Amino acid sequence: MGRVARMKYWMATVMIIGGLACCSASVAAAELPPTIRVGDPAKPQWAWVDVPHAVVRQTMAVLKSPVEQWMVNNMIDYGDTSQHVVLLYKGNGGSCRYVIQRGRWISVSGEEGLKIISGMFGTRLGALNAETNKDDVGRLCGSLAYLHKGPKRTYLSSDFWTRNPSQNAWMAGAIKEKRTLKQYFIDPKIEGNGEEKTIACWIITGTGGVEQWRIRVSQQGGTGRIVSITVNEIMKEGSFSWGLVP
Repeated sequence: MGRVARMKYWMATVMIIGGLACCSASVAAAELPPTIRVGDPAKPQWAWVDVPHAVVRQTMAVLKSPVEQWMVNNMIDYGDTSQHVVLLYKGNGGSCRYVIQRGRWISVSGEEGLKIISGMFGTRLGALNAETNKDDVGRLCGSLAYLHKGPKRTYLSSDFWTRNPSQNAWMAGAIKEKRTLKQYFIDPKIEGNGEEKTIACWIITGTGGVEQWRIRVSQQGGTGRIVSITVNEIMKEGSFSWGLVP
């Protein structure tokens, strides 16, 4: 075999091997499932969800734990506009919240998240005024806290013991005096007139802390938009117990 013939032979061999490698890679890519099932499929659909690989990687970067340790709240119908909301979280804290729209997973953290949340609760935000029932305001605050910062949060109010009757269950933290917690039993309220309102509320967390929330809302044409959310930690984690925080 001459030199030119040998060169042609080796080039043909390299092309064949390269083609087989590309073919194998294509087959492997085709066999890779587009999603990863997270959660507990043995339970109803609220306890598991099929998550795209890119979202899994994004969530792993935040939670810093393997998928097997995550828990799921998969809510097909949530908010005034029946959005599909998925919450991926760890038992000891940390979460990522997503809204699924037309197959696209959108994080509800940050400024973009406030726009999404505003769209979900625009009708209720737009109807807020000083006369709004305090329980309605409280439930709205609970939903906004859940979406903006994650689970294990519930709103405080003057009738908190009535809504959560197991008083002693809340006193297993560092602070044992009920009156210390009771001083934060303040009803959510709406401040401001005209098209600018502020929702002021107090939230107790599953890690035993108390947060003061101020949610600024702009109202126009019967719809409300969240301008900003400010959260201040008033009592640190561990002050109270997990209690019955949902």
